[in-house]
This record gives sequence, C-alpha cells and structure tokens, in this order.
Amino acid sequence: MVLGKESEVCEGETQIGEKQVHVIISPDLLDPDLSKEKLEMLKEQLVSGCSAGLSSVLLTVPLEEPVGNEDEILDFIKCLFSPEVQKYIMILFTHGDELEDLEQTTDEHLKQKDRADLQRLLTECGGRFYCFNIKNKSDGQIQGLLQKIEGIMMENGGKFIME
Repeated sequence: MVLGKESEVCEGETQIGEKQVHVIISPDLLDPDLSKEKLEMLKEQLVSGCSAGLSSVLLTVPLEEPVGNEDEILDFIKCLFSPEVQKYIMILFTHGDELEDLEQTTDEHLKQKDRADLQRLLTECGGRFYCFNIKNKSDGQIQGLLQKIEGIMMENGGKFIME
C-alpha cells in the first residue's frame, strides 16, 4: 500500500520478474478538505483492499520537503489497521535525484542536524526506508524496493494480516 499520492483509492496488479505485485494507492487521509463520509468510504476501501494481507505500507515522503504531518499519518495508519502494522511501514523517499546535485547519499542527508524531523520519522518506522531517484529509469530501483519489502516480510514472519 502506498499512502498520499492519489485523490481516490486505486488498486492495480502487475508482474515484476517472477513476482505478482498488488498495489493499493491511497490519498492523504488527513486532508482537511475530505468530508467525513468520504473519509469513511476511503477507509473501508483500504481495509477491504488489504484483507488478503499487507507485505508493506509505503509512506511516501518528499526527501527535501516533508509534508510535516507524517507523525499524524503514522498514528492514523496504526488506528486503521492496528499498532502491529508499524512493523510493516517503510518510508519511500521521493526526489532522491536532488541528492545528486548535493553530492550526498541518502544516509548522509538524513544525518544532518536540520533533518531531525526525518530522523524521528525513521526511528518510528524502525529505520526502514527506500529512496527513489526519478531520473533513474532502470528496473534496479524497483527490484531494490521489492527486496526491501521481502526483507520486512521475512523479519516479521510473513504478511501483516488484520484480525
């Protein structure tokens, strides 16, 4: 599941290598413009779409300018599914290509003093993150992300299943 990128809940499946990948993309569920009815409908769609289990929850965060409400989003996710889902949340940083101009790695960027917000968020998510470079069109990034997700599942003994 990927959070914060659409105005509606969108689902899709694709084959990547030998893996069948099912993706659910969610809008920002904390958007103040969402009506209570719309929010309830979106929550029901998310829970229903995840009924077979979650391999991972990807929280998309722009690397250079985080939204600022990521902590609230984490709390919302835990309330929606259960606190146990936190072990499956991974930060998916976007705009990793901007680090090339700064000649920094993601780790170097995150360790800067002015990135305490991101450091705290990463700690909340068990240090799990992946950084996407939109200029890099190779399949290697997708494979790397899938490997990270596999690692999360192995670490937790399989998919997250709601009870």
